[in-house]
Amino acid sequence: MDCRVLVFLGFLVVGCGGASKDQMVVKTAASRWQCPADQIEVRKLSGDMYRVAGCDREADYACPNEDAHPGGQCLRVSGT
Repeated sequence: MDCRVLVFLGFLVVGCGGASKDQMVVKTAASRWQCPADQIEVRKLSGDMYRVAGCDREADYACPNEDAHPGGQCLRVSGT
C-alpha cells in the first residue's frame, strides 16, 4: 500500500476524532486488496452493510457498532 494513503487515512482518524464507517470500510478493503484507497468506491446498502468496489474487485462488508466490535472493524461478508 502506498505510504501516502496510510498517512492520509491516519490523518482522517486523528483529525476527525474517529473514522466514519465509510472510512473504515475503505481502509479495510484497501488493506485487504492492496488497492489505493482513492480507487475504492463505497455504497451504503442498508443498516451497517456496505458494498465496496475497486481494483477489479467487489465485496460487501458489515460494519457493526463499537459495542459489537471494539476498534470499529468492518467484516467482509461476501465477495473477494
